[in-house]
Amino acid sequence: MTVTLKIRLLHWLMVFFIVINLFIFDDGDTIHVWVGYGSLLIILPRLFLGLTGSGHAAPNRIAFFAYVVFWGLVIGLGVSGILLVHFEDFFGAQNIENAHDLMAKAVIVFIIVHFSGIIIDSILHHRKTWMAMISGKKSV
Repeated sequence: MTVTLKIRLLHWLMVFFIVINLFIFDDGDTIHVWVGYGSLLIILPRLFLGLTGSGHAAPNRIAFFAYVVFWGLVIGLGVSGILLVHFEDFFGAQNIENAHDLMAKAVIVFIIVHFSGIIIDSILHHRKTWMAMISGKKSV
């Protein structure tokens, strides 16, 4: 399996996890919790591919910053979710829930920025940037 295929599979799995946790399952549902654990598990191989890969797997500096912020938010959501489920008595559930909700909203903002960047890149460079996550190539 090529690096770009692995990246695409992890990307679409994360998209699936984010969509179902943000828009389908309620906070605290068992499946919401397990999908959160799954999101955390995706980060490790994705970071490895990003640090050791080339091409789309190793982003430029601007994209790298966006990745760091996004993955930081996903990690923050996972950690705050774990604290809510397993350790809320120690940290105060309301503070953790507020942080979790804020990070979830920040993920939505990053998704909007992500889509905007894809549209802008496609227009400025006259290519189908979005095809990279479908076919592995930015078709012209």
